[in-house]
Amino acid sequence: MLKHGRTYAAFTAVAFCATAGWSATVQRPPAFHAPFDGSLTARAAAGKAEPVIAEGLAFEPGLKGQAVRFDAAARPRLAYAFDKNLSARQGAVSFWFKPNWGDAPALSRFLFAFDCPWGASRLGTGAIFLWSWEGVPRADRSPAADTYLVAPMRFETGVWHHIAYVWDEKGAAFYFDGRVFRDAPKGDVFLDAHTPGINRARTFDTFVVGGCLGGRAADGLIDDLQIFAEPLTEDEVLALRAEFAALDVWSAPAYFLAGAEGSLSVTVSNRSAVARAAEWSAAGRSGTLAVPAHGAAAVSLASATLPAGRMAVRVTAPGTFAAETEAWGLRRENPLVIPSGSKLDMRLAERVTLDRLPPPERFVTTGDQAFRELNGRTYLETGAQRGSRFAVRFHLPEKAALCCFEWDYPDDAYRIADIIVQPVNAGSESLKQHGESDIHDYQLQVGYLTGDEYPNQNRMLTARCLYWVNTRDVAVVFAALKDNAPAAVAEIRLYDVTGGLPEAGVRSPEPIGGWTRSLALYYEDPAIAYGFATGSLMPGFEVLIDRTAAYMRYTGQDLFVYPGVWYHGLIGPGYNPRPRTPHADRFLDAWMTKFDAQGLGVMPSFNIFDVPALKGLRTDVTVTNGSLHATCAMVLDSGTVSFKASHGRAPDVNILHPDAQATIIGYVDELIARGRSHPSFKGLDFRLSEHCCLWLGNLYAGYNDYAVDGFEKATGIRVPVNRADPLRGKAYAAWLMANAREAWVDWRCREIARFYKQIAARLAAARPELRLVLTLLTPLNHRGESSYADPHFVNMQNKHAGIDTALFADTPNIVISQGFRPMRYRAGYDRHRPNYDENFFRNVFYTRGYYESLGNVGTPWLHHHDHYWETSFGDPQRQGRTVPPLSAPWFREHPWRVTTINPAGHHAMKQYVAPLRHQDILGITRGGFLVGTYGIEPLLI
Repeated sequence: MLKHGRTYAAFTAVAFCATAGWSATVQRPPAFHAPFDGSLTARAAAGKAEPVIAEGLAFEPGLKGQAVRFDAAARPRLAYAFDKNLSARQGAVSFWFKPNWGDAPALSRFLFAFDCPWGASRLGTGAIFLWSWEGVPRADRSPAADTYLVAPMRFETGVWHHIAYVWDEKGAAFYFDGRVFRDAPKGDVFLDAHTPGINRARTFDTFVVGGCLGGRAADGLIDDLQIFAEPLTEDEVLALRAEFAALDVWSAPAYFLAGAEGSLSVTVSNRSAVARAAEWSAAGRSGTLAVPAHGAAAVSLASATLPAGRMAVRVTAPGTFAAETEAWGLRRENPLVIPSGSKLDMRLAERVTLDRLPPPERFVTTGDQAFRELNGRTYLETGAQRGSRFAVRFHLPEKAALCCFEWDYPDDAYRIADIIVQPVNAGSESLKQHGESDIHDYQLQVGYLTGDEYPNQNRMLTARCLYWVNTRDVAVVFAALKDNAPAAVAEIRLYDVTGGLPEAGVRSPEPIGGWTRSLALYYEDPAIAYGFATGSLMPGFEVLIDRTAAYMRYTGQDLFVYPGVWYHGLIGPGYNPRPRTPHADRFLDAWMTKFDAQGLGVMPSFNIFDVPALKGLRTDVTVTNGSLHATCAMVLDSGTVSFKASHGRAPDVNILHPDAQATIIGYVDELIARGRSHPSFKGLDFRLSEHCCLWLGNLYAGYNDYAVDGFEKATGIRVPVNRADPLRGKAYAAWLMANAREAWVDWRCREIARFYKQIAARLAAARPELRLVLTLLTPLNHRGESSYADPHFVNMQNKHAGIDTALFADTPNIVISQGFRPMRYRAGYDRHRPNYDENFFRNVFYTRGYYESLGNVGTPWLHHHDHYWETSFGDPQRQGRTVPPLSAPWFREHPWRVTTINPAGHHAMKQYVAPLRHQDILGITRGGFLVGTYGIEPLLI
C-alpha cells in the first residue's frame, strides 16, 4: 500500500458511454437451480430435485436468503441425481462460494464434482471437477492428457466469489470473479475421433456439491447453484455475476518501478442496467465516479513517486459488491547481484566421498553399481544398462536460499550421465501414475557426455551447479541415459552460497543501432517457473525475476527470450499454459519493468502451432473431400489436409492465408503495444520449427488453391489441374515438382518474406532499433530427393520451408538465427527415419554448409537449442516399467526428466566456438526447457 506522505499531483475522471453487449441477460431457464434458501431441494430441476445424499450440512445467511454451509469437521456430503439435470457433453454451471478457511487454505478443497474417484482412473472420463489447489481456483474436465484450466488468482477467505464453468464438444471456459480462462483453440472433431481425449460413452449417476467422492469439503458457503443444459455465452455468464457484482475494475500499468514518477489509470465498468455512483480508494486517496449503466468510467492518478509492494485499488457502490484490483511496485535494485570482481562466497556444508556406499538412510540404488578407479582415485559408477541409477540424500542448510552442488566425475570412458537434484518425496505415494502430489521441480536437471567425438581427458573433472532452495530434504540422482554409457561420480560437495551472485563484468563496445553482440537465455517452453524455486504469481513472481536476472548477469547474458505466443495463441487470461505454475497477469510487463532498471533485454518469442480460424474445420470428411482449400487448413502433397502438427510433420496452418496472417499480426501489435515504452523490449523472436505455422515447414505442404492461384498470377505459369478433384493438392504438387519446382520454391519464399517485412516495419515504426529474429530450426529429415552430402542441403531445406535469407538483405532489422542442435544425434532423435545418415547428424552442425544461410544477412545469429533428454524413469506407467526401480522408504523419484546434457569440461565450448569458424556470429541464444548453462558458467565467464 502507499504510505502516508505519498501525494498525487492530480487526478481526473472521465465517463464513457454504454458498451455494446454488456446488457445481455440469461434468457434460457436453468435445467437445475438450487438457491439453498433453507432447503436443499432444487427450485427447478429437469430431473430429480431432491438430493440423493445430504449429510452434515447447515444453513447460514447467504447472498439473498440463505446458503448451505460445508464444514469439513462435520464431514458434509451433498449429491444430486445426474440424469436430466446435467450432461457431460455440454452445459454450464454457475454458483457463488464464500471460503471460510482462516489464514491457510488446505492443499485441496472441492466445490463441485461428478461422481468419479479422484486419481489416475478419472483420466479420459470427462468428469468435471471445480476446486481449489492451495488456494488457486482450478477446473478439470479429466481428459486423457490431464490438461486443465487454472485462474492465476486466489480465493480470499470470507469473500464471495463467483464461479462458472462452460463446456461443449470443442472445449471449455472457466470463469472466476468475472475473468475467463479458456481451453486452447484446438480439438477438431477429426482429431478427437481418432485420438479421443474423453470417453463419451462414460456415464455418471450423481454430481457432488461442496466436495467430491473422496470428501475434501469446500469449507465455506455455497449459494445459488444453477446448471444449464447448453453452453452459456461470456455475456450470459457475466450477467449472472452482475446480479450481485456489477462492477469490475482494471488498472494500468499492472507493474511499475518503485520510486519512479508515473501515473495509474483505473477503469471501472458497470455490467448492470442501473447507473452507479461509485467511490474509489487507492493508497489513502479517494474520490467518486459516476459509472453509467452498461458502461464504464475512468480515473487517472498522477504521482510524484510510486511505492514498492502491492497497491490495492478498491471501488464500492450501493447495492453491489465492492470490486478490487491491484498494481505492484517492483524493486529497482536486485538484492541478489553483487559487484563485478567479487568472488562467489560459498561455505562448505557437506562432503560425500563415494569410495564406499553411504548408509541406507541416505543412499538408494538400482543395485548394479560398481567401484572403479582413475589415477588412484576411487569413484562410483552406475550399471551399464540404460536407467541404472543411484541417489544420495542431502539436508540443505536451514537458512540457505541458494546452494551450490559440486561433483567430481571421471572423464575416462564413454558416458552419458543424467544428474538431477530433487526433493526426496517428488513422486506420488499412492497413484499408479504421476498426479497432483508430484513435485514438478526441474530447476537442476543436468548431465555430462564424455568420450566418442569428445576425446577422453583421462582425469577427474569438476562441475559446479547452483540450486535455489525450496525444500531442505533433497537427493542427487545419477543415471545412465544410454546402454553401455554409465554415469559416475567420485565426490559430491554441498555449499551454502551467501552474498549473492557476482556480475560477470562483460566489457562491451559502443552499441551500433542500439545493439552489441548478444548472449541470450532462451526458453522454448513457457516453463521458467519450474526452475527458480519460487512462485509464479506475485509477490513470488518478483523473486523469480530477480533470480533470473541475477543468474543472467552472473553469466554475462544480456537478453531474455521467452514465449509471448505459444502453441495455441497469446499467453494471457484466455490461454495460460503450464497450469501448475500459471503465469501472472500481464507477466511480460513485469519482466520488462524490472529489466528496464537492470540493463537487460526482453524479447517475446512466437512458437505457435494453430490459429483460432482453424478450430472446427477438420473432420474425417473435410480432410479428404477438398472443401478446405480456401481455408487456413494446410493442404499437403498427398491431397489431404494436415491434421496433427508434431515433430517431423508439416504445420497444420498455411501461413499464406489471410486469416493466419491477420492472427499473427494481431499478436505482434499487442506485444508491440505492451513493449514499446520499455527500453528493455528488444523486439520479437519467431521460432521456426518444421511444424510451426509461421512458415510452410517443408516442400510437402502448402498446396491450397489460393497458393497456386497466387503463383500463377505472379509468374504467369499455369498449373493445369482439375479444380474439381477433391485431392487436387496431390496433382498440384506432382505437376509443380516436375515442371516448375524452382519457380514454386522462389515464389513461396517471396510471399513469406513479404509477410515478415510487414512485421519488421511495424517494429521499426514503434522504435527503430527493434528487431524481428527468425530462428531457423531447419528440417533435417527428407524423402531422399537430395543428398545429405550436398553442401547446400541445409540452405535448400530452409528455402523449401519458405525462407530464402537473401531476400532479407534490404531489411536491416530482420535477424537470421540459424538453429543448432548438437545433442540431436546423441539423443537418437532421427534414427529409424528414411535415409538416416548417422555421420551427417553427428557432424553437420560443425560444417560450413550448415551456416550458408547466414552468408547473405546483415545480422547473423546462432540459436543453440538444448535438445533436452525427456525420460520418465520415475513414472511406473511409462519408462519406469522398463528400467530397474529406484525406491526406498525415504525416497520417491521425480516422475519426469528434461535433462540438458553438455560435453565434459572444455569440450562444452566447442558448441560456442566452432560456428565462429564459418560466420561472424553477432548473437547467440541458448536454451530449451531449462537453463542449459548450469555447470559450465566458469567457461562462459
